[in-house]
Amino acid sequence: MKSIVTICRNYLWDGRVITNKPSLVAWDTVCRPKKEGGLGIHECIVWNEATIAKYAWNIEQKCDTLWVRWVNHVYIKGKDWWQYKPPQDCTWYWKKICDIKEKFKDGFEQRGWKAKNKQYTIKDGYNWRRGEAIKWPYARWIWNRLNVPKHCFIGWAIMKKRLLTRDRLNLIGVSQEKTCLLCERADETIQHLFFECKYSRRLLEYLCKWLKIKINNADQNNIWRKIGRCIKGRICRNFVASIITTIMYGIWRARNEALWNKAVPIPEKVWQGIKEDNKYRVQEIKDSRKNRKEKEWINTLYR
Repeated sequence: MKSIVTICRNYLWDGRVITNKPSLVAWDTVCRPKKEGGLGIHECIVWNEATIAKYAWNIEQKCDTLWVRWVNHVYIKGKDWWQYKPPQDCTWYWKKICDIKEKFKDGFEQRGWKAKNKQYTIKDGYNWRRGEAIKWPYARWIWNRLNVPKHCFIGWAIMKKRLLTRDRLNLIGVSQEKTCLLCERADETIQHLFFECKYSRRLLEYLCKWLKIKINNADQNNIWRKIGRCIKGRICRNFVASIITTIMYGIWRARNEALWNKAVPIPEKVWQGIKEDNKYRVQEIKDSRKNRKEKEWINTLYR
């Protein structure tokens, strides 16, 4: 199972089975649900444990199956299942089941899975074993249904402050330079590159002018809230969130163009591409909705 996790982690961050490239985000965080700041990937080891715990539950419930009758006859022999300790000469799989039983013992008590009328599911066992984390405030913006998956991923990394900007590369000794590649006026940090740089501010100005709103002092933590307050309607807010996420992706792409090709794309052209890209993606959603006011508001933007 550890080898499977290693392959999944390597592929996520480098697209290869074997790599020396470090992970930008801890695997435990990656495997959290999206609403808790992860990518919603299942942790294979924990899921496997929750699956094995189903056997422990079957034994506790004395399910009428040949296997349960067999282990009761050969191993348990009428003893209390929750106090039972496996013998030294038993098979490895039985030792594993007993080990998982001990790990999930508190869960069976807390969730009431011991009761006859309480069903244990692998999903419930997995969620209990993982535990609950604080809800991530940016989840509904980043994982908006109008967003392109690659835009979501870059937006997620930005809000986690895990992109390899020049300040981070300098910190780990990969680069000696820290200056922003787009403006060359300050250190390239997440906050500067996406919210303070002259290039990124120009794109945000285009957005505010297009939406006919005014936003001052936008930063990584408040841009979603500030713009969300100015826009009415769920579809309209989702549409604007997808624009912001696309802008972030466009800034990161422009930065990489400046790094690898020594050329900075013109902000006006980037903005026009962002508008057109979102126009076609929102069309299907508009056609499937019945809210006329929200449709009209989006249509007025493209007139």
